Amino acid sequence: MSFDGRLDDATLFEGYAASADHALSHPGCRGILDFSKVTDFEVTAGAVGRLAHHSPLLPVEAARILVAPQNLVYGMARMFQMKSGEKRPALQVVRKMEEAYALLGIESPEFTPLG
Repeated sequence: MSFDGRLDDATLFEGYAASADHALSHPGCRGILDFSKVTDFEVTAGAVGRLAHHSPLLPVEAARILVAPQNLVYGMARMFQMKSGEKRPALQVVRKMEEAYALLGIESPEFTPLG
């Protein structure tokens, strides 16, 4: 999933809910959450903490990567990673999509819209 433009608490939680439907219908999937196109980041630390305490959408061992090139977004993503603790041990935060692909062993990605 990727976010584009303005991102606030409500939009983040809406994205999480949309991802839940996909994760439930595709067992065994891995995930990349891409913040590369976020231009206005208004997510609060409180929202990040609440989201970190939610049950993970993917199995605990499933790879999940957050792509966050902007300093503020990267910092909040790292905070999410730390607050998630044992709930998401395979969570990684990177700055570039190419790093995410390399971590997942993806050479030629193909994307389709959700729902």
